[in-house]
Amino acid sequence: MTSGNGDTAGKVPSWAAMFAAEEWAWFITTLAADLEGRGITHLIDVDAGCVNVDIPGPVPNVLGLQNLAQICRGRPRDAWAEAMRHHFDVAFDVKDGTTAEELAKDWTLAREKVKLRLYREENLPPAVPVVTWRVADGLVAVLTFDLPETVISVKMADRATWDVEDEELYETALDNVRNEGLLGMNRIEVGAATSVVVLDGGRTFFAASHALFLEDYLMNESLVGSGGFQGEYGAVIAIPHRHVVIYHPIDDLRVVAAIQNMLVTAASMFAEGPGSISPDLYWLPPDDHDTEDILVRLPCERTDDALRFMPPPEFVAILESLGPAPETH
Repeated sequence: MTSGNGDTAGKVPSWAAMFAAEEWAWFITTLAADLEGRGITHLIDVDAGCVNVDIPGPVPNVLGLQNLAQICRGRPRDAWAEAMRHHFDVAFDVKDGTTAEELAKDWTLAREKVKLRLYREENLPPAVPVVTWRVADGLVAVLTFDLPETVISVKMADRATWDVEDEELYETALDNVRNEGLLGMNRIEVGAATSVVVLDGGRTFFAASHALFLEDYLMNESLVGSGGFQGEYGAVIAIPHRHVVIYHPIDDLRVVAAIQNMLVTAASMFAEGPGSISPDLYWLPPDDHDTEDILVRLPCERTDDALRFMPPPEFVAILESLGPAPETH
């Protein structure tokens, strides 16, 4: 069954703004048909952007829909049913679910499979509390099991059975991401003798988590040697979706041009997805700067015809202290 909010004649919700009205109707109808074909009792909450499913076992009972909507929007309409079939086959996979259930009972097994994945806090399903750490205003690192066919968030109730401190748990999950190796790095010229570095994770769901150890990239000899970038004042970062990180080390006023480019790029990539995280920029402060969070959010107010960058006073002070870019010959 579906909720009244799932009425195909209704207004397209903001999280699905990539759809025209007719596309939205097709999406919601195809979604309901897939779940009804599986015999799964479900309730589509259009306003919250999720579907509640009545299914036993460790499978999450609340599934977000934004990522699925972005996947469908990027394909021909006649391929949407197959995309949904695969999406829910993975989500309801019994083998992966059983594995997650076993891991939840034994920290010695789980420690090899846990990883951190970045999410917007507002996108977390409210029904089942999961293990999170605050990274920035509105941004959290979620503890997950990285399984062969899917990624499952670790429930607070399961984590409570493990004899491990929060700090060790966080570091173990972050190290499991780091130990997969650095991502591919591409320097992109954005004008005014300015460039940004794009970290492309390909198909991995954990590329965005590399923002949590960006220092490994800032100290990379090939990047520092070629461009002279060291990030004396930290770095400005974009994390638009799960597969990419974009950054610019802050050394001089070239950061202004980088920010202008990154604001537009982050908004576009966030809208396209898949796995959208944030259209905002973030500041990674230098080691000697005392901040409550790992990253400082640099919000931007977007209207139909303008972008209004609204950084906090501490970041504005950094910008005002910067010198011009060094002359090149």
